[in-house]
Amino acid sequence: MATNLKNAKILFIDDDEKAVGQYITHLKDEGFSNIVHVAIIKTLNQALAYEADLIFLDITGVASAIDPVNDGLAVLRYVKNHAPWTRIVALSGSQFYADKADDLAEADVRVSKASLSLAQLVTLTEDQLQEALAPENRNAKILKLIYSQLDAADLGFLKKRKVKKTIEAALKNEGIPSFDWDG
Repeated sequence: MATNLKNAKILFIDDDEKAVGQYITHLKDEGFSNIVHVAIIKTLNQALAYEADLIFLDITGVASAIDPVNDGLAVLRYVKNHAPWTRIVALSGSQFYADKADDLAEADVRVSKASLSLAQLVTLTEDQLQEALAPENRNAKILKLIYSQLDAADLGFLKKRKVKKTIEAALKNEGIPSFDWDG
């Protein structure tokens, strides 16, 4: 595995101290060095403050002060809306609930902690970091975020069109493929 994957930023947001302690110890034994654990999120921005490449997010018990109904799902939505390039592995103590299926669709992977072995954790971490750090995936997600913000901006049609053409020219100049504005 490439060295940059071992140095990637990994964030655990989970109130299960014992399980996360085992996960972090094992990942560090495997050479991962940049791992942070937060048991409870007090503000949604806190999830972004670590600038993680990969977040392991417990879906219950981590953000009830922010959103008692949706809890970890509120964090999931917030991160995906503000940093779509971040990979998120949704964790559950036992199972995922059918009534949360639509919300959980935003997670990149859904895993039950009860069935996750330490060997599977390492493989999952490697796979998700490779996906997160692949330049083409990161660029496309960043561009999609920029374009969605541009579309939401209070600009006239001609001004937006001019900005989009400027962005497309800069992308072409850098050898980055154009982006589907409507996709």
